[in-house]
Amino acid sequence: MTNSNLSPETILALSDEQLREIGISYRKISYIRDLSEKITKKELLFEQFSYMGNETVIQQLTPVKGIGRWTAEMFLIFSLGRLDVLSLLDIGLQRGVKWLYSVSKESDGKKLLEEKGKAWTPYQSIASLYLWEVVNQEYVVSYPSFEEYLRSN
Repeated sequence: MTNSNLSPETILALSDEQLREIGISYRKISYIRDLSEKITKKELLFEQFSYMGNETVIQQLTPVKGIGRWTAEMFLIFSLGRLDVLSLLDIGLQRGVKWLYSVSKESDGKKLLEEKGKAWTPYQSIASLYLWEVVNQEYVVSYPSFEEYLRSN
């Protein structure tokens, strides 16, 4: 099977053993099958997502096994290119915002992200990319705070 033949129908036609042979766990197989079934039954219409608001897309996706709010938010950012999505449950974003605003690591990152994120609308996704990069570049580990980082440069 080539990528051009990959569709919900071809996935549903494969046995669990065939899917296991390419390295998919049984749990993920159940998730992929549930998603494929919802697509073939027209319960999910991806081509309409671009016309829907963020919360509506999240409500459409989260009934699929294995897709929670975080996954739906990542889909909004990275697949639909939405500019105003802030995933409050994302631990990386919480770490980044604590560092940026020089608050203790023990403080409530979700609450801080929600509070500070309001100022980033309508570009919360862009702010998220920067916060993830702060974590990826290990500034959070290398510098106790954003202020310390500024002093070092």
